[in-house]
Formats: sequence, structure tokens, C-alpha cells
Amino acid sequence: MERIMTGRFLLPVWISFLLFCPMGAADIEGWFFHDDIRRSYLLHIPPQHNGEDSLPLVISMHGYTGNAAQLATYTGMNSMADAEGFYVVYPEGTGTLQSWNAGQCCGDAVANDIDDVGFISVLIDNMVRNYVVDTLRIYVTGMSNGGMMSHRLACELSERIASAAPVAGGLMLSDWEECKPQRSVPVIHFHAVDDGVVPYYGGFLYGIDFPPIDSVMQGWAERSGCDVGPDTTDTEGAFSRRWYQSDGDAEVILWTTEDGGHSWPGRPGGSQAISANEEMWKFFEAHPMQAGEPAINERPEVIIYPLVPAVLAETVPLRFSLKHADDVTIGLYDAVGRRVADLSPGILPCGMHSIEIDCSGLSAGVYFCRLNTSSIRQTYLIKVVR
Repeated sequence: MERIMTGRFLLPVWISFLLFCPMGAADIEGWFFHDDIRRSYLLHIPPQHNGEDSLPLVISMHGYTGNAAQLATYTGMNSMADAEGFYVVYPEGTGTLQSWNAGQCCGDAVANDIDDVGFISVLIDNMVRNYVVDTLRIYVTGMSNGGMMSHRLACELSERIASAAPVAGGLMLSDWEECKPQRSVPVIHFHAVDDGVVPYYGGFLYGIDFPPIDSVMQGWAERSGCDVGPDTTDTEGAFSRRWYQSDGDAEVILWTTEDGGHSWPGRPGGSQAISANEEMWKFFEAHPMQAGEPAINERPEVIIYPLVPAVLAETVPLRFSLKHADDVTIGLYDAVGRRVADLSPGILPCGMHSIEIDCSGLSAGVYFCRLNTSSIRQTYLIKVVR
């Protein structure tokens, strides 16, 4: 709820973080033109969507010859979205046999040099414009050719993608030196040793030179400055290798299954040793884009109108409700992500709370206020007009 009161003096703008009644899950088919090509997508909206609270967004891309609806059914990602509360969008590739331009693969998308990176960027714009998306928590995944595209997006759209989780598809840029992310992108990859379509150990197949997946992930570890690892964790039928920074947040994980072939782990027909959905969501939750990096949620919007310039007592009461005692952190950031104030009150008891945001010393411009607890992540936009 927002309320702006005007009069002789500036009065508070109220912001509520109360939970609203869910609207129910829904599936929406959408499309728009990009580079004079009609591009389509299927969006799943979880029941937690209420038009007020910002939710994460997962972009999930189908494999070569696949489509959005098939991938949604195959991965079961919608059930995870409903349980955890995130949007999931399934974009469609191009061509008679739909594909993505991931570099050396695949199909008509490569032959026609389709700008799929640009398409996904515009798709993100549309999602943020029409839904309350937390742009610090936009993630990408995909199967096979879609997994390859996930790698490419981590390279070329790192300012928008918080982290990536490719499945059964490696980095297919012809020159890995072209992969120059603007930030360290956390990547978790899933692959079966017995994959007969995208070979785990690499090799020349279908006229394509596939790189070894181990080398792909080692490359990500080096790009991200990981100086520890790989540490190995074994479970029955699968093992993981993990690289990470000793003094930072960068992390790279390769999950290898002993069976399953060219498939999505945890789903019918795939390895049952691990669940790709569960492992990638844990990884995504642990790796949002850091505040201070680009891309902070633009919605909802609150405008402060100081009608009398001499008035210095310009404050915004930030009101929120806690279901239980929790550690609350609140940061105020300028338009480029620099922290300008730390309003963190620490551990607060259950109930309603109000924190005063002092805007009297702020110059005209756009600021982002981000509230975090163990169960709430909200970002609100404040415009100060002088």
C-alpha cells in the first residue's frame, strides 16, 4: 500500500511489506518482435504473485528441436516455482527445428546468426516492466542447446544474470577468450558421464567440436577468480566438484552423474542420484546479484515531493511485518548501486515495525531501499525531486 499526502508541508509516504492474498498460479503465452522476428515465450506465475512483492525470475531454455511447453513439462520446474515463489519463463528459439545461437551450436539459429542474447535481454525488460521482478535475482538455466545458451548468457549478459545453471550443454563459443563477463558469475552445471548427445569428455560429433565439460567449468573458475578447489563431494551415483573464492562470493560447481544420459537429473528418464531442480534452486538462492552491482528492482515506485524547499525533515516511514523474531538489514543505495546509508536495526521481535528513512540530506535523484530478513527480500524505488 502506498499513500502520498500533500499540502503545505511534505508528509510521509507509507510503504507496507505486509503479505497480500495470493492471486493463484497462472500460465501466460506472450510474444513480441525482435529484429523483425516474432519471438514467443511461456510464463508461469506462482501463487505467491500479488502485484506488490518482488519475486525472483528463472529463465529456462529448451534444447534443440524442443519448445517451451515441452520443457515446462519435462523439467517440472513449475512445481518448484509454486513451492518456492518465483516466476519461470520459457522462451522459444527460432527455426523450423527450434534452436538457440549458443556459438557453434545449434541449427538455423547459428546459420542465420540470430541475436538470441539481445532477445533474452529484451525479454527480461518485458518481465520487469509487466511484473514485480527482483532484478537482483534473475537466473538462467536450460537443457542441451538451452544449457549452451545459458553459458553464453553468463558470458555476455552478466550485468543482468545473477547466476546460471546449465544442464547437459557446455560453453560453445568458438573462442573462449570472447567470454568476458562484467562480473564473476556463479555457475552450477549438471552433466552425465554417459551423455551420448553432448559428450561429457568432449569430442567431434555431428560436425561440432564439443569441449570437455571439466574444461568448461575450470574455465569458469578461472574467470571468476576462484582460488580454492576443486573440492569433491560424493553421493551415491553422482559427485560434485566445487571451486570458490577464499575471500569472495564466487562459486562454480560441476555435478556429474554416473548415468542418465542426455537428460535432466531427478526427472523421469534421468539420473535419480540428485535433483537438478533442487540443487540449482539452492544455488540460485545462495547467489543473488550483490547489492552494489548493477540491476536493482525498479518497482514499486514512491515519489517524494518536497513542496517547501526549506523543509529539512523529509522522512519516509518504512513499515513491515515480521511473523517471528528476525535479523533485519536495510540498505539505501544510489542509482549506480553505491550504499549511501545503512539503516539496519538488527534483530527485531515479531509484529509490526516502522523504520524512518531520512531523505533530508539526499540530492535529487533515484535511490533504492532494500530490506532483507530470513524470509523477505524487497527492493523499493525512491525518487527525490528537488
